[in-house]
Amino acid sequence: MPDRSKDRRQAAVLSGLRVVEFGHYLAGPLAGVFLADQGADVIVVQPPGGSGCDPATSAILQRGKSVQAVDLRHADAAARVRALVEDADVVIENFRPGVMDRLGFGYARVAAANPGVIYLSLPGFSRHDERSVMPGWEGVISAACGFYSDLSLPGAIFDAPPTYTPLPLPSVYAGVHGAIAVTAALFARSTHGHGDRIEVSLLDAAMSAAAGLVYRVEDQPDRYNMPPAPKKLLDAAAAFRMPAVLTRGRLGDVLPGSTAWLGELTNRFSPPLFANYRCADGRSLFVCAMDNEKHVAGLLAVTGVAGKAADLGFVQGDCLDVPPSSTNINAYRGASPRWLSLRSALARAFRRRPALEWEQRLTEAGVPAAVQRTTAEWIEHALALGNGIVRRAGDHVEPGRQVDVTAAGLTDPEIATGAWPHVRTFGPVGTDSRPATGWLDGITVLDLSNVIAGPSCARTLAELGAGVIQIVPPVPKMGPRQTLHFGLEVNPGKRSIAIDLAIDAGQGVLREMIARADVLTHNCLPHQASRLGFDPDNAHRVDHRVITVAMTAHGGPDPAVSDVLPGYDPTLQAAAGIMTRYGGQRTPALHGLASCIDYFTGYSGAFAAILGLVARSRGGYDISARTSLARMATWIQLPFLNGDGSEPGGLDARGTGPGDQIHRARDGWLFVSAGADRTRTPGAGVPADLPARIARYTVAEAVRYALEQEWAAHPIVTGRMMRRAAVAAARNPANPAAESKEIPSGRGEFVQHPSGLRYWVPVADWVRSDFTPCRSLSPAPSPGQHTSEILAELGHPPRDIEELLDDAIVADHWATDGDYLPI
Repeated sequence: MPDRSKDRRQAAVLSGLRVVEFGHYLAGPLAGVFLADQGADVIVVQPPGGSGCDPATSAILQRGKSVQAVDLRHADAAARVRALVEDADVVIENFRPGVMDRLGFGYARVAAANPGVIYLSLPGFSRHDERSVMPGWEGVISAACGFYSDLSLPGAIFDAPPTYTPLPLPSVYAGVHGAIAVTAALFARSTHGHGDRIEVSLLDAAMSAAAGLVYRVEDQPDRYNMPPAPKKLLDAAAAFRMPAVLTRGRLGDVLPGSTAWLGELTNRFSPPLFANYRCADGRSLFVCAMDNEKHVAGLLAVTGVAGKAADLGFVQGDCLDVPPSSTNINAYRGASPRWLSLRSALARAFRRRPALEWEQRLTEAGVPAAVQRTTAEWIEHALALGNGIVRRAGDHVEPGRQVDVTAAGLTDPEIATGAWPHVRTFGPVGTDSRPATGWLDGITVLDLSNVIAGPSCARTLAELGAGVIQIVPPVPKMGPRQTLHFGLEVNPGKRSIAIDLAIDAGQGVLREMIARADVLTHNCLPHQASRLGFDPDNAHRVDHRVITVAMTAHGGPDPAVSDVLPGYDPTLQAAAGIMTRYGGQRTPALHGLASCIDYFTGYSGAFAAILGLVARSRGGYDISARTSLARMATWIQLPFLNGDGSEPGGLDARGTGPGDQIHRARDGWLFVSAGADRTRTPGAGVPADLPARIARYTVAEAVRYALEQEWAAHPIVTGRMMRRAAVAAARNPANPAAESKEIPSGRGEFVQHPSGLRYWVPVADWVRSDFTPCRSLSPAPSPGQHTSEILAELGHPPRDIEELLDDAIVADHWATDGDYLPI
């Protein structure tokens, strides 16, 4: 096959796609800008008063778009917009259910004139949720899904007072799920010729990021608890209630230095290999080396603590730790005296050098670590600017593209001039005979990723109808917490094969699989992917039609900049300023596990994969797509990239003011939002004694009072509350079937795994289509469970399969002693 790499170029995959966006604030405009960045022609229809964002944020959200300020109450203006909508491929809106109908642009009316339209709604709550009459402000949605209670370790363990986070997680996750759904529906439309109506509520989208907080396995071995401690101890901690004097008002008002105290408590409960350390210059360094044999060895070597670890009795054992031991440094099992001594040794070592020097030494050795920076420092970081993760645009900075796609072959004149294959032969709405299949039905995906971001990408593609094969090594180098425990949540809907890709014979099996695949996803660094045989060049030598998707730590839109640094969600939280905002600069704190960046990166990878499929359908080949944790760490902070750092921060933060704040009622906590405009005008419509007034009410009374004022309000929901609700729903015979679309937002459920484990996860309702069925996923497979089955499908006879197993080229299980989760 000739070398076509020189023909690859950045692809404007959605060139010519016509999108009309009725968006405001973040969710709708984000979905729109994600499409515009890929070449779509996006027309924004907004009220004369603007989008509701500050000028710099508005400029970012409107890049690549044309903006029309329109008062839809005027007939002439509405008629002009109607002409745009009737010629659009996609319509995006993020108002409350019913608003677009009142404006004359609801789905039924639009689809009657334009049956092929893909119509995306992004309300706060689903139209099937009784809360949908209430404004779905960011703070209200965060209150409803555990973000204020379970993002912080003290909140999750001790039921500490809730902590406000200004990061717009619900809107950002709704934006990326909206972009995924629109692109997948367009890909399917090119085959069956039908439009679709899609709803992505902010609460459901937020739940897609909440699993890292609220996911639980019943009666799991203690090593999987966070922190790894006996269940009885954690149950006792969860039952503990702080004295009332510490839970009324702001903690800082009654307990000086409370942020420092809670921040230090958070760090103390972190394992020694997953913690902040103060360095010689007084700055903090976050180290993330737990449960990974290579990272642990590198950390001990670079810090010079390997000898001390040996003196303490630690050994470099198998990361699965079967049978269980108390001295295996690759299998953290709790804060024993030995581990506390190791923490002290590491702390002494880090105090000998400045943080920046440690960051360089560790990352060069392949150990994920990052200096705790502020957002202001991040947007000036040489790496972020050098590879286009952050770029300067006039008087402001902005994130680079969320994903980028390169391809050869997209030189057709119609594509080059922006034509889109727009279908005009649709039947009337409601009478079409579309096939009852998923948007990605018939697509085969190879998943060569691990932990959370990569696997959640492939799981998302499975939810949309793709067949996914997980490829794992025969012997893991990462512990069961990151592979099997998290795997219950991120690997449903897949089959699993174990192949040794470090040897030629194993790569030969992989090449057989690539020849039959459509998409290959991974989260390896480029040199690792090349060594194991699945980088773009190797994959495209096998089949130029396969689409490779890479989700790395620091890769940016500029491919000329080397992408060689390791990283995880927590280290990018540290590097990009998220931890310092959340915990305070003196005591930076983890902003939830995976819920901040990991899932966002995985979903962006799914978006990239579908863009690759669209590019292929338009004539492209040798297609590669890339995204990274660092990009998502920038996008998630969108409203603060150009700010002055005055937004609320610290673990005692409650909100931006009485009209947009967590309040303490007599029997619990709630969030009250008087609306964005009122929040920016202190005192306008908000009684000065609002906190005192709410303190006299019960939570239910306070919510009722807020709704009577035409505000929005919601009780602060915790992970424990959601799990109890799921238990009650499971016992209720009138509980609606999971397949029903007429169900409220923000649900969770208990799932029974074939191994006997029972676990609680959010229900995957984040994308609801009126016409395309949701796919119910099978439970996560055991590693290698389908090895023989997949080899047989590739044409290997039984004797050949036996030889491959005997020679350890492939495997059909891991050495977990017969249990899915080793104790």
